[in-house]
Amino acid sequence: MAPRAHDWRHRDESFRFRRPWRGTAGPWTGTYHTAMEGGLRVPLIVRWPGQIKPESVAQRLVSFVDFGPTVLSLAGVKAPEHLQGKAFLGDQSGEPRTYIHAARDRMDERYDVIRAVRDVRYKYIRNY
Repeated sequence: MAPRAHDWRHRDESFRFRRPWRGTAGPWTGTYHTAMEGGLRVPLIVRWPGQIKPESVAQRLVSFVDFGPTVLSLAGVKAPEHLQGKAFLGDQSGEPRTYIHAARDRMDERYDVIRAVRDVRYKYIRNY
């Protein structure tokens, strides 16, 4: 029986990203949809056999806008200049980010305007 397209067990050399999308933030303040620590410090698991050593840990700032340029980099496609993200894997990956920026404006029916910037050590949050 031929493997199905979505059956990842048969694609040992493919890269995969995994990050949680729902739930609470565990020990951090806030939840995943905020600009608090729980919304910015979210686990990211990357599996890429032969390229990333199993159980290795990288302490690198990655923003969600970095996923597009990273996937293009891994596919060998040059990312368009207008993309805001920076590749964190592949041939086009560069120096780690110094800062990441976050924003929140509305949550369902209420306004919750927040802007944040963080580096590896500190985070500044501005509530409006």
